[in-house]
Amino acid sequence: MSRCGLSFRLAFRQASRLVVIGSSVALPVVAHAQPSGPADRAPPAAASPAAPSQPWPSQPGPTIDLSPAAPEHIDEQPQVRVDLGVGFARRQLTYDTQPDLRQLPPSVTSGGASIQFDGELYPFAIADPHSSWKDVGLALTYNKTLGTSLKAANQTDDMALSVDQSYLSFGARYRFVFDSTSSVSVGLDYVHQQYILGDGSFVIPYDVPGVEYSAIAPTVSGRFAVAPGTMLVASLNAWFAFDAGEITNLDSYGQARVYGLNAVAGTEFALTDRVNLNILFQYNRVDLSFAGYGMLSNDRDGDPSTQDVNGATDESIGVVATLGMTY
Repeated sequence: MSRCGLSFRLAFRQASRLVVIGSSVALPVVAHAQPSGPADRAPPAAASPAAPSQPWPSQPGPTIDLSPAAPEHIDEQPQVRVDLGVGFARRQLTYDTQPDLRQLPPSVTSGGASIQFDGELYPFAIADPHSSWKDVGLALTYNKTLGTSLKAANQTDDMALSVDQSYLSFGARYRFVFDSTSSVSVGLDYVHQQYILGDGSFVIPYDVPGVEYSAIAPTVSGRFAVAPGTMLVASLNAWFAFDAGEITNLDSYGQARVYGLNAVAGTEFALTDRVNLNILFQYNRVDLSFAGYGMLSNDRDGDPSTQDVNGATDESIGVVATLGMTY
């Protein structure tokens, strides 16, 4: 082998070794080279300026109110009302007769002291003031005339018979409340009013038949504040009577159509939060229209073929003062 060939082969082997060695050294450097300290770290890239943000309206996020809820406002009206008092009542019974009738039936006038009780009860409101039935209630009125007597119009002696005179109404109510003081109530009542002479039997010398009206009566009433501590109170019921008692018997004035009304108006004065004074004026009227079948309506002139008495009007007027309590 020549010397030149030997030199070329040695040089090729050295070059190959350098390539291998270089590869074995270079790979670890590329794979594991990491900055080891501040001096070795690359400077951070300059941050690009942020794009200007769009202006958004301020919208508060949802909040939770942990404070106690305010109690629901309720226009409180009395759930129980009780009134008791005294008064005076005067009653008059007059007749509508034929103009030429000579045997006129006697008019009846009487009067006396009276006691009165009024009550209202709203049981659903007592059980639950928030109930949808809280304004449904009951009402009661009772008036009794005391010490009343009647003397016969055609009697000259001092003989007089006692009179049993009373008024009762009882029924359901629905109350429309405007505020804590003012309200209007509507309802339906059963009404019983009587004026009975003596023991209830018809007494011929007196020519005064007794009455016992029984009726169904639609009712409306109201209470309205007119000044601090002062209220206007009023009520009205219209009667559709289905019985009138002795006056409609055949031996009296006979069958009749009977209608009536009872009206009350007055003022209520508050003495305390729970106690009040009521001054009430009362008017009651019953109209009877006789059909002409009764003995006293047809035969007063001795001729039963013609009607002598067409009807009657029964009126009462009174005033009462009551002391009331509410709850």
